[in-house]
Amino acid sequence: MKLLIVLAMLYTSFAFSQVLDDTAINLTFSGRVNEAKATAIPSNGTVYLSSANGNLVHVTGTTTITSFGPAVQAGIKRLVIFDGVLTLTHSGTTLALPGSANITTAAGDMATVVADSTTKWIVKDYVRATGASLFNSGLKTAQVAISSSTVLVATDVIQSGLFVDAVNGAISSQLPLGADLATAYPGYQVGTTFEFTVVNTGNNTHTLTVNTGSTIVGLATIATLTSGTCVCRFSAANTVICYRK
Repeated sequence: MKLLIVLAMLYTSFAFSQVLDDTAINLTFSGRVNEAKATAIPSNGTVYLSSANGNLVHVTGTTTITSFGPAVQAGIKRLVIFDGVLTLTHSGTTLALPGSANITTAAGDMATVVADSTTKWIVKDYVRATGASLFNSGLKTAQVAISSSTVLVATDVIQSGLFVDAVNGAISSQLPLGADLATAYPGYQVGTTFEFTVVNTGNNTHTLTVNTGSTIVGLATIATLTSGTCVCRFSAANTVICYRK
């Protein structure tokens, strides 16, 4: 009896493997499908997702990724978790990213990656570990008080966009680095715009100054009891031009 059971199990295993090898057969499951977690893959210029030994893949390291390598067939899918900060480089032919723009990952970010062909992967359903949108949502946080001459914080410029100077004396605010503004605006593209405003309730002039990768066109001073708004545009990678209204 035991021998018959073993033989039956072997036959069933063989028959099932033959079904899986036959791509013309459709399978219907009435129960759960428990997928495997793969061995983590270190980041590299090319990360071979198709060769992962599971469908949930952690990518470690900080090396820029330009490709996920060839796929065994179109339609395969991987759930990828990034364990570090790195750059995913957009390519319309091999690695298509949301918004057609590079993505800077953060530890814990997650993405569903699908092979559209054997040579092209598409990143979809990208979710940041913080829960924030991949792209700027347009929602603003609270105003930011300026109490002395300072360098504006890039995330405050993007996420708040409203600064209030109540100082009794002349002070200045330096624009953030262009690279810092790019990091603070995930998914930005050349041509993307944003605005920020400085309200001067103090008794003297407030002056905006430039920084590396950030320039101002127009009047840079804001008189007492007035406000000044700048419309800023990414003119190139890590480069912002702010036009005073």
